[in-house]
Amino acid sequence: MPESQRNRETYHHLDPSQPRRGTRLTDTLARRKNAFNRYMKAYRETIAYMYSDDPQVLKDYGEFAGVSEAMAKRVRDDFFPPSLVNPDEIHGLDELMAEALTLKFILAPLTKEQVGELVQIVK
Repeated sequence: MPESQRNRETYHHLDPSQPRRGTRLTDTLARRKNAFNRYMKAYRETIAYMYSDDPQVLKDYGEFAGVSEAMAKRVRDDFFPPSLVNPDEIHGLDELMAEALTLKFILAPLTKEQVGELVQIVK
């Protein structure tokens, strides 16, 4: 089988004639905007709680993860700093786009308009 045909079969999800997941996602975002807004509000409240000084936080997190409070604190503070879970900032998009190109998940870099449509930060 010629490489071009093999690539088309391997990367059939890139076929321009096929519906795009991104398009369906933006349609869903538009249709269910209130649900996404409620979800993001709850997510922000959860993050605020998880990084608060309330001593119950580490008890809750340790119980949820099945680890001691000391391990829960270490995991939260050392592996999941607040900046990593902040939904209001996007970091590394250029690197991710380059990797997506290399792995042929996208055919070309996204335009500024496409990124704006894909990344909609709900405040």
